[in-house]
Amino acid sequence: MKPGASDQAEHRLLSSEMIEELENEEKHSLSSDALEQITAQVTLPQGFRVKIMGSKPASGLWGIKHTRDPVDKLVREAKQNQTKGLPIAVLEVDRDGIKIRDALGADGKGNGPGKVLRSIPIESISYGVQDIVYTRVFSIILVTSTNFRPEEHPFRCIAYACETKQVARMLTFALATAFQVCSTQGAFSEEAKRTGRKPKRFAIDLRSPEELQVDEETEA
Repeated sequence: MKPGASDQAEHRLLSSEMIEELENEEKHSLSSDALEQITAQVTLPQGFRVKIMGSKPASGLWGIKHTRDPVDKLVREAKQNQTKGLPIAVLEVDRDGIKIRDALGADGKGNGPGKVLRSIPIESISYGVQDIVYTRVFSIILVTSTNFRPEEHPFRCIAYACETKQVARMLTFALATAFQVCSTQGAFSEEAKRTGRKPKRFAIDLRSPEELQVDEETEA
């Protein structure tokens, strides 16, 4: 395959320079202009080495209150099964959504993008946030059904443990960039183009865990 083909797209892992830039941005309020400036710094695709914690039913579509209980349960389960350990993968964010790739890479030695183990279309993700208690944890709410039957759980919270809280923060900004591309440019995934399914609304919480904690205490 010649360089430049879609499956040969550069797989960028987090750089220390990008972490420093984002930490500096956190000192300022996130106005719409600031958001555009931040997401403009993020080039997609972005890859992040994570541990897959699993998923639990979520009680709602948007908001950290709907990820709180699922994340707490997943953290407890992870602590109870420390001998087994969590599967390691590379979470790649691109304009189509999220791809979970084999951490061993294309050659089995960590070089090049690994095999795609799972794809999550951007239009099926309703919310993303860095957790306020476990700041290394990043979670999303996935819309699994649009029928909303009482006996079903149409929303699932999926959590990933990042290497550091800065990585979790960067992952949040990468997903925000994907949301922005989708919303402003209509760049829906190939699956959405085939099925005609389009997202109605996205929500990404770009506040820091400290800011989220203060807001939660104020609302309480």
